[in-house]
Amino acid sequence: MLFSLRALAALVSTLFFAGNTCGLVSFGAIGDHFGRKRTVPAAIAITITGAAGAFACDDVISFALARSVAAFGIGGVINLTFVLVAELSGPAHRMLFKAILSAFGWAVGVLSISVAEYLV
Repeated sequence: MLFSLRALAALVSTLFFAGNTCGLVSFGAIGDHFGRKRTVPAAIAITITGAAGAFACDDVISFALARSVAAFGIGGVINLTFVLVAELSGPAHRMLFKAILSAFGWAVGVLSISVAEYLV
């Protein structure tokens, strides 16, 4: 075996966090240029494409690369939605909505914010 199992696990984790970091930085600039509402679907599409690619992989290296693509999209989704919540909520409720998003995680937080914005 060329790599040990521990080294391969470290490679997968490293590429995931590298992709996530690149997505955070890149989608910040892309969202500023093209608009966050139009950029969120692109980030979601990249996430889905990377996740589908990771699902279809049959070796560890391609799995790690596909996960880094998914992580790139995840970084964009997290960054863009957090800033969108800050921009679209009023100053009186901004901290509440950001706390909901942070406390409950992205998926539950976004759904909770939708309900909270409707009620407020």
